[in-house]
Amino acid sequence: MGNDIFSAVIELNKIGQQAYEIYLPIVEELCNREVSEEELSHCLDYLLDFADDASMLELYKKLCRRFVYTYPGCINFYVNAYKEMWEKNRILKGVYMNQLIKMDEEYRKWIEDIGKRYKQRQIKASVSVNQEMIGFYWSIGRDIVEKSAESKWAVDFLLI
Repeated sequence: MGNDIFSAVIELNKIGQQAYEIYLPIVEELCNREVSEEELSHCLDYLLDFADDASMLELYKKLCRRFVYTYPGCINFYVNAYKEMWEKNRILKGVYMNQLIKMDEEYRKWIEDIGKRYKQRQIKASVSVNQEMIGFYWSIGRDIVEKSAESKWAVDFLLI
C-alpha cells in the first residue's frame, strides 16, 4: 500500500511539472495580448485542474491578476471556484496523509526502527572514537614517561 501511494505521488508530481511546462508559454502569451472571455475561461478551466500544484497555482493567479479589471465577473467566478475546489482540499490533504500513515502501521514501525538503529550506530561510533582517542592519549603519556626516563631532552621538553 505504501509503495503504491508513493508511486502515485511521484507520478502526480511529474504530471504537474509537465502541465506547468506546457501552460507557462500559453499563460505568458495570453497575458501579453487581449483575449476573449471565452478564451480566458477555457485556459482557467484547464489551470484549475492543476491548481493544487504551487507552480500551476502561480500561473492561475497571474492570469487572474492580468484580467481582473477586464473580466471581473469571470475572474470572480474562477477565484471562488478555486477556493471551493482546493482550499478545503488542502486542509483535508494533511489530515488524509496523517490517516494513511496511521493506517499503515507496518510502515510507521519501519520508520521508527530506522531511527532507533541510526541512534544506536551513532552511539557506537562515539564510543569507538572515544576509546581510540583515550588509547592515543595514554600512548602519548607512556611515551613521555619513557622519554623522560631515557634521555635528557625530555626533561627540558616537559618544562616548556
